[in-house]
Amino acid sequence: MRCESAGPCLSVLPRSDGTLGTIEVTSYHLRHRARVCSGSVAQTQRQILGGALEMPEQPQPQRVQQSMPEEENGWHRIDAGPHLLIMFNPNRQLLGRQPDEIERPSILVAVAGKREQALRFDPFSLGSHYHIRPSQRGRQIPLWVEEGQTPLDVALAFFDKPLRFRGLLAQADEDDVAAQLDDADLVGVARQIRDRYASARHITAA
Repeated sequence: MRCESAGPCLSVLPRSDGTLGTIEVTSYHLRHRARVCSGSVAQTQRQILGGALEMPEQPQPQRVQQSMPEEENGWHRIDAGPHLLIMFNPNRQLLGRQPDEIERPSILVAVAGKREQALRFDPFSLGSHYHIRPSQRGRQIPLWVEEGQTPLDVALAFFDKPLRFRGLLAQADEDDVAAQLDDADLVGVARQIRDRYASARHITAA
């Protein structure tokens, strides 16, 4: 049987009793299309790679890590020592969102010399959470608030207990920086944020 295609040809060999028998591959090459040469048999258009079907690769969406904001629009730089850049906003306003009763303080953490956020704490009055290497649609990890605590208390506990903060920073692939941090600097971060937050609430109440 003659194959009219330029690619490989699979021939159906008849048995002596007139029924169809085995299929013979007369030629093939990697990535060529296979064709069954029979007038009544549907042609297949599957690629062959090493004896297995090769599926086309699907493009993977890139995860874009969020960057640190400028020191404006309510953002304040917190003194965190030589290894970290930390920004705090007592009530972050989300663009395009209608005003509501939810308070949205945010703490952003980056390694000194980098603009990408390593950590973000969002101790909102409703739905408090934090992020590791935050991206536009990244995973939100809940901040569990116990009775008698505020969401900000829970977030700042990571700084008051530096070993916990170092663990989060290591999960953000910043192990080397985590090992260099000074406990006193981290405790000082928590104190400065509490002062900023209290001052902002006093101004709002006035």
